[in-house]
Amino acid sequence: MHEDKSIFHSSVREFDLLKLDYNYLIIKGSVNLFLVPTEGIESGKRYPIGRWQAGELLIGLKLSKINSTWQLLASCSVNAELNMIDWKDINIEALRQWQQHFIDYLQEYHVDSPKTLLLKEQQNKSTAALKFYRSIHELLIQTTHLIRQTEKHRVIIRKKIENSLLKRAYMQMLSTLQPHTIIGKAGRKNTLTFCVQHVAQFYQLTIPEFLHIKTIEEITQKTGMQVRQVQLGGKWWRSVTHPVLLQKPNETGFYLALPKLTYGLILINPLEGIRKKLTAKEAQFFALTAWQIYCPLPPKKLKIRDLISFSFQGCRRDLLRLVIVGSLAAILSLVPPWFTGVLFEQVVPAGDFSQLKQIVLALTVAALSASLFELVRAITVLRIGSKLNLNLEIAIWDRLIRLPATFFREFTSGDLAKRAMAASSVRQIMAGVVISSLLSGVFSLFSLVLLFYYDRGLAFTATLIILLICMYTLFISKRQFSHYKSVTAISSELSGMVIQLLGALEKFKRQAAKKQRFLYGR
Repeated sequence: MHEDKSIFHSSVREFDLLKLDYNYLIIKGSVNLFLVPTEGIESGKRYPIGRWQAGELLIGLKLSKINSTWQLLASCSVNAELNMIDWKDINIEALRQWQQHFIDYLQEYHVDSPKTLLLKEQQNKSTAALKFYRSIHELLIQTTHLIRQTEKHRVIIRKKIENSLLKRAYMQMLSTLQPHTIIGKAGRKNTLTFCVQHVAQFYQLTIPEFLHIKTIEEITQKTGMQVRQVQLGGKWWRSVTHPVLLQKPNETGFYLALPKLTYGLILINPLEGIRKKLTAKEAQFFALTAWQIYCPLPPKKLKIRDLISFSFQGCRRDLLRLVIVGSLAAILSLVPPWFTGVLFEQVVPAGDFSQLKQIVLALTVAALSASLFELVRAITVLRIGSKLNLNLEIAIWDRLIRLPATFFREFTSGDLAKRAMAASSVRQIMAGVVISSLLSGVFSLFSLVLLFYYDRGLAFTATLIILLICMYTLFISKRQFSHYKSVTAISSELSGMVIQLLGALEKFKRQAAKKQRFLYGR
C-alpha cells in the first residue's frame, strides 16, 4: 500500500471515476456515487447509485475506455479520507463488495445484471472489474430513463389529486348557490366508478380518491357497500328508498338514481354531467333490471346511539311527516272536550238547536279528520319499519359474514342465528314501541297544555303522578334487564343444541343407528 495520502485539497471533494486510472480505499467517512449527464436538458442532474462506507473501494475506470456523455461522480463527505491503493493490494472480497453495490442498484429497478461477469478468485482483478463495469454502464443509464418515467407518472398523479381537490372545492362553493349543481366532467367516462363515488357521498362514506371499478362485483370488494340485483316494476321511480344503479337497453353505461329528501328520485347522468328529477317519462327508457346499493355499518365498535342513527338513515322525511301528522291529530283530539264544554255550558241550557247542529257537524269533521290522520300515521309507521328493516338487517348480516373465522368458533350455529335475527326484534321495537311512545308523547303534551288551561293544580298533580310512573317503570325495566340477559343466553344455547340435534338426525339415518341413540338417550 502506498504511503497515506489524501486525494483532497481544500476545495476539491468530488471527482469523476471514469477519468481516474487509480483506485482509492475509504479510510474515514463516506462517499456517494452519482450518474450525471453532461449534455442535454438534464445536464448536471444527479442520479444516486449508492453510498460507499469506510473500508470499501473506489475503482478508477479510465482504462475501461468508455466514451460517454455521462459522469460517474464520487462526492465525499466532509470528514472523508481516501488512500490510494494498488491492484495487488486489493483482496477479492473488497472487490466483490464494490461489485455488489451496482448489482443491488440494478435490482432495485428490476434490471438484471450479467451473471457471467461476477468476479472470481482466478481472474485478473483489474481486467475483470473493468469488464464488469463496461457491461453494466448502459444498464445504469437505462435506469435513469426508468427514473424519469416514474417522476413523470408521479407528476401526473399529483396533478390529478390537485384537480380533484380543486373540483371538490368548486362543487362545495357552488352548492351554496344552487340546490342541484352541475356535476364536474372529470372522470365521467367510467360511469360505474362515477356513480359509486356519488353513492358513497350520499351515504357519507370515505372511499379511496382514485377508485376504479369495472364490474358490479367489485363495488363490495373495494367500497364495502352491498349490492343486490332487483327487478323494477310499477311506479318504481316513486317508491325506491335506496340508491339504484340503472342501465338503458343496449347500453353499457350506468346511471344513478338517488332518493330525494322530499319526494321521488334524482337522476344523475354521468355522460351528460347533469342531475335532475327523474320523471315517469324518463323512467320508461331504463331497463327493469337494476342494482340497489346498501350502506354498511361503520367499521368500529358500535353503541346504541350509533345503531339508532344508522337505522333511521333515509327516514327523515317520514319522521317529519309523522311528527306533523301526530301534532295535527293531537290538536284534533282537543276538539271533543272543548266542544263538549261548550255544549253543556252554553248550547244545552240555551236550547239553541242550530248551534247544536254546528257542533255536531264540527265533531263529525274532526272525527273523520282524525281517522285520516290515523291512516297516514299507520302508513308512515309501516314505511319507517320497512326502511329500518332494510337498513339494519342487511348491514348486520354483512358485518357478520365479514368477521374472521376465529369469531365463529366461540358460538354455536343456533346462537349465531339468534343473535343475527335479533336485528328484526330491534327493528320491531324501534318501529313499534319507540314510534308509539313518540306519538303518545306528542298527544300527551297537547293534552297537558289543555289541562293546565283548565286547572293548574290538577295539572301539577297529574305531572307528578306521571313522573312517579316513569321512575317505577325505569326501575322495573332495569331489574328485568339482568334477568333478560340470562334468559337470552339460555335461549341461544338451546337454539344451538336444537340445530345440532336436527343436523345429527341425518347422520343417524345414514349410519342406521337410530335405535342405539334412542336407547342411549333413555
